[in-house]
Amino acid sequence: MRKRNHAIYKLITSEDAATSVEYAVMLMLIAGAILSVVELVGFRVSDFWSNNASDIDNSINTGP
Repeated sequence: MRKRNHAIYKLITSEDAATSVEYAVMLMLIAGAILSVVELVGFRVSDFWSNNASDIDNSINTGP
């Protein structure tokens, strides 16, 4: 029990713990930015192909 308490105290008071938290926060921010970009690009690509499919369908149905 004493060893565990000492290990927790050492982790809380060490500089390594703060660095680990900073890296975790940066990683979360980067992951959030990547997800946002992928979602935005995904919607645009989906709209692009939907519009092209509609144009092709209209061309086939109405003729030249």
